[in-house]
Amino acid sequence: MSKILISSLPASGHINPLIAIAQALQKRGHQVLVATDQSYHSQLKRANLTPLPLYYPDGAISNILYQFQKPARWISQLQIKPPQTYFFDYLEQLTAQLIHIIRDQKPDVLLTDLNFYAGPIAADVCQLPYATYCAIVNTHRSSDCPPYGLGSDWYPPHHPVRFLWPFLNIPVEMVLWRHDQIINRVRRHYGLPAVRGGMLAHSPYLSLIPTTDAYEYPRHHVPPQMMYVGPVTSAIRGELHDNFPWEWLEDKRPTLYVSMGTIVGGISVFQNVMKLAKEAHWKAIFALGNHTNIELFKDAPKNVLVKRFVPQLQLLSKVDAVISHGGNNTVSETLLHGLPLIVIPISADQPESAARVKACGAGIRLRPALAKGKRLQKAIEAILFDERYRQAAQKVMQSYRRMGGAETCAVLIEALIAKQQPLQRPYASPNVTLEEAESLLG
Repeated sequence: MSKILISSLPASGHINPLIAIAQALQKRGHQVLVATDQSYHSQLKRANLTPLPLYYPDGAISNILYQFQKPARWISQLQIKPPQTYFFDYLEQLTAQLIHIIRDQKPDVLLTDLNFYAGPIAADVCQLPYATYCAIVNTHRSSDCPPYGLGSDWYPPHHPVRFLWPFLNIPVEMVLWRHDQIINRVRRHYGLPAVRGGMLAHSPYLSLIPTTDAYEYPRHHVPPQMMYVGPVTSAIRGELHDNFPWEWLEDKRPTLYVSMGTIVGGISVFQNVMKLAKEAHWKAIFALGNHTNIELFKDAPKNVLVKRFVPQLQLLSKVDAVISHGGNNTVSETLLHGLPLIVIPISADQPESAARVKACGAGIRLRPALAKGKRLQKAIEAILFDERYRQAAQKVMQSYRRMGGAETCAVLIEALIAKQQPLQRPYASPNVTLEEAESLLG
């Protein structure tokens, strides 16, 4: 039995897949500890996991998450403090706390959320091998893909827009340089060498990416330690949700599931869908989350069911299409069920998700300001009745269902513990099945 320490940002989209990996590791007989803010400790305990505290100042997390409720615009990067910079406010304190936990618990390996920037620093200080889990869209940057962070659409080789990508990459480099100053200040404090592009960097030991090449952009080169493992999810992740009236789904009308995530409110999206639903031949289920006032929907028509939280995984097997903000988990779980979707990105990596959904043909990308009236109605009709979107989504589904997800991650982490050195994929394809992962155990 090995001891695995997991560290994560306190956000559902980051915690939930790590819970699935932790459960898979536990089933294989390992001891797993999860370090994150105490606001997620109850959920972790309900998922039968052992939490360890990482302390943030009062109000810090709500302030960080508030920044990502604002629409994503590139001009925001010119602010004195752009949204993602708030993640770095407590980097020094969180790094010190995680180093203390590692030295106290003496784990065999660290699995860290790629966006929890204290993880790689603490692991390097303690000379501990570590894996990163990319809870957002794959941040690996390569010349044959659009510059990461702009949410630009993908174009095939020799398309004239590709010639602009090197120039569009210049502001991305400036943003990375800006955050490298913060990361490297902490690294210098511990006597570590400087890094470049630390905000988007993957572990040199093992990088876990919850997708396949049926969804991710085609790339000429994927680093050998980067493994596409398929969607990482669990039906038992300790979440609380409203009682769901399953009988409401019994009639045969097409049903939309609308979710704008746990951070972004997206109130206008819900309101615009509700307006269209009043005279529609389809039904809609709204999952509002905590940031949208449910009282605003007390007059919803009978073909709209309004809840704060729903059992998403179970529900996806019973609906026909999805409208989403583009959170990586919701998009992955939607495609795992072969459902087409409309993506209306608000902030963070969501425009990157929208671009990939569009590129693989599994759905439609709409800008928030345009997601209304006839344009939204046309998009809804398309994902419900145009079989091209469903066929593309089912192609991704077939790829996803060949993968092992959380179980594959668990085996790869075991291989990293055994080898104590960077792993390399057994084949050129970035997709790594459970059987291929087991071959790395020797």
